[in-house]
Amino acid sequence: MFNFDNSPLLKKTALGTFLALGLVSSVQPAQAQSTIPYCISVKTYTDSGSGTDNPIYMTMHGENGTSEQFTLQGSHENNDLDEFVHETLDIGLINRVTIDVDGWLADKWAANYVRVYRDTTCNRKDDADGWSEFSIRKFLDYDPVSFNRTGGALPRVTVTPAGPVVNNPIRITLAQFSNNPGTLEQEVMRITESWSRVDGVSVSKDTTNTVGAGISITYESPETVAGTFGAEARAEWQRSINEASSESQEKMSASEFNWAFMAPAHTAIIRKITFEVPYAEQVYRSSTGESRAIRKVGAQIRPVSSGDFLVIPQRNEDGSITTIGLDTLEDEWFTHLDPDQVDTIRRQYLPKWLQAGWVVSGQGGQIIGQTPSTPAPPTNPTPPVNPTTPTPNAVTGTLIKFANGYLQETSSGVWQEFNANGQVTFTFQETGRDDWSVYLNDASRNVQLQLDLYRKMIFYGQNNGPKSDLYPITASDITLARFANGHLRETSPGVWQEFNANGQVTFTFQETGRDDWSIYLNDPSRNVQLQLDVYRKMISYGQNNEPKSDLYAVTSFYR
Repeated sequence: MFNFDNSPLLKKTALGTFLALGLVSSVQPAQAQSTIPYCISVKTYTDSGSGTDNPIYMTMHGENGTSEQFTLQGSHENNDLDEFVHETLDIGLINRVTIDVDGWLADKWAANYVRVYRDTTCNRKDDADGWSEFSIRKFLDYDPVSFNRTGGALPRVTVTPAGPVVNNPIRITLAQFSNNPGTLEQEVMRITESWSRVDGVSVSKDTTNTVGAGISITYESPETVAGTFGAEARAEWQRSINEASSESQEKMSASEFNWAFMAPAHTAIIRKITFEVPYAEQVYRSSTGESRAIRKVGAQIRPVSSGDFLVIPQRNEDGSITTIGLDTLEDEWFTHLDPDQVDTIRRQYLPKWLQAGWVVSGQGGQIIGQTPSTPAPPTNPTPPVNPTTPTPNAVTGTLIKFANGYLQETSSGVWQEFNANGQVTFTFQETGRDDWSVYLNDASRNVQLQLDLYRKMIFYGQNNGPKSDLYPITASDITLARFANGHLRETSPGVWQEFNANGQVTFTFQETGRDDWSIYLNDPSRNVQLQLDVYRKMISYGQNNEPKSDLYAVTSFYR
């Protein structure tokens, strides 16, 4: 029996006869579908004998389906370039073709290539919809042969806005930490918010066709989302994202907020402020049908609250302290701080707050007694008008530091003022002491000083008249720490020596710093560090700047 499959031409002729005789029925599409032109360019090989007079049929396989078999039009002689337009269903970019040479004549065909364009002309430069090349470069027998796409260009992708701009502002809370270890109220947090913790641009994770109050959209960083597209699409999406990012940066750069405020002496403070970020969202759609919502900062960022303050320790008017719960600190304050600031607080400040009882486990809110850093005012804080005889009391100061100098009791009842270079500038006689102050007089100039250790201030007056602030006393004024079988003493400004029970010097240290509660010393010859903790009454020891451990319990500190 003759096999019709060997001849497409016979199959077509026979099928037409069967339809005419009514032996088979024609197949009608369920509904009309739109067609588009495909321009097909066929190049026959240049070698002699490459051409053919046989009919040639081709089927195209695209992204969205397969075409019917159709005839490749043209002469198909040696070195011919035949181009024609074939109208068929839009099956997208062509990825594979099947070519079938009819074998009625012993006349093979050698093709160089076939190119397919989704256009009315075969112009690869102007085809925004992309084109495909199929390299053949051989003689084709009389059986169907398929060729995969070997070249061409992908469709040109465009990304454009596809919906209105929807304003959807959100509120974020940011915090800053500062510490004022000084003895006077001073301005802190002299910084301008740079909005580094605000996302300028983000892109919806899933495809979306709209944005609005009723739509919940999950946003991701542009880098994450853009990676889901192909190379051509990714470039276009990135262009749109970059444009939105530039607009956001302009708005963010124009948004400024100064965090500065006045902080009480001897306090650490966290300031928390809520800002409104005026986000503008808009849907963008690519020519390949992908949709994403791009969110950007659409206007200047502004504060919507004056700010909350957490002051540590929380001192009350009567001198007591209200404790702060560690849970409150973590949940309501640390979550809004920069992670680097939180790390600094945990390492440098929190252990001291816990030791002092200012921060406690749980929620806090308890009232505790006065702390050593805030002594109760003296019963009679008014000094005698003309004290003549020093009276025994709590003040045992022998060295008082201030900016660029210090006052030191160089012999009994004699005080000298030294400048930053250690040179004597003035000499005073001590005229009296009370619970909180030492009183000095320079008879040669008729100048009177009051060293007020409660307010940590040196007052200046002349001719026994009213006094005014002269110098704040800086840091701690401790100069001697006694422990079992020895003591540490500041023998000259910034230099401390350790003495044994026999009064012999055993080690020498350099003072490296002071804060509200501690003095820090270093012995570079041994790389040994000490911390004189006034609150805990403990001397801690460490080496090579490693964590310290308790060394001596301090029996008494002296000024």
